[in-house]
Amino acid sequence: MKKIITYIILSLILITSFTLTACTNLQPKKHYNEYSFINVSGKKLSITKIKNRLEIIQKDQSFPNQKPILFFFLFASCSQCFEGIEHLKRLYDEYQNKATIFSILLDSQNDLETLKNEALTINKTYQLDFDFYFANDDQDFLGTFKRQSEGNFILLYDKNLKLIGEYEGFVPEEMIEFDINRLLKNGEKNV
Repeated sequence: MKKIITYIILSLILITSFTLTACTNLQPKKHYNEYSFINVSGKKLSITKIKNRLEIIQKDQSFPNQKPILFFFLFASCSQCFEGIEHLKRLYDEYQNKATIFSILLDSQNDLETLKNEALTINKTYQLDFDFYFANDDQDFLGTFKRQSEGNFILLYDKNLKLIGEYEGFVPEEMIEFDINRLLKNGEKNV
C-alpha cells in the first residue's frame, strides 16, 4: 500500500511539474497596435485592431456595444470628401438609435487645433448633430486597411466588433443601409 501511495504522489508531482513547465513555454500574447482618437468635446476613443475585429475603449472602459458600428473617415484637405457628407448626415439621422456612428476627421499634419477648428466649421456649415473624432497619436489606423484611393472611407462592424464591410469613395448610401439593415435583422434573430 505504501508503494502505491508513493507512486501516486510521484505521479502527481511529475504531472504538476510538466504542466507548469508547459505553461511557462507558451508564446507571449501578440502585440496589436492601439489607435487613439479624441473629439472636440474631449471624449477619448481607443481602438485596438485584431485582424478583422476591434476592441474599443471609451471613457477608460470597454465599449458596451450592442449595435452595429459605422466609422466614417473624412480628410480635412479633401474637398471631394465633403461632397458625400450629406449622405453621412442622412445615415446618422436614420440610424443614430440603431447603430453607433463615429465620424473621424483626418489630416496629414495631425494638428489637433486645426482639426478641432475644421470639425467645428464642418458641423456649422452642414448643420450636423454629431461630433467628429480625430487622431490623438501618430498611429495610422487607416493604413491597416487596403484602400485603393485617398478619398473618404467607411467601415461597418457588427455588434461583436467584427468587420462586415469597407466602402471607399462615393458609395450609394442605399448600399450601406442595406448592410446595416441586414445586421439589424440578424441581430434581432439572435436576441
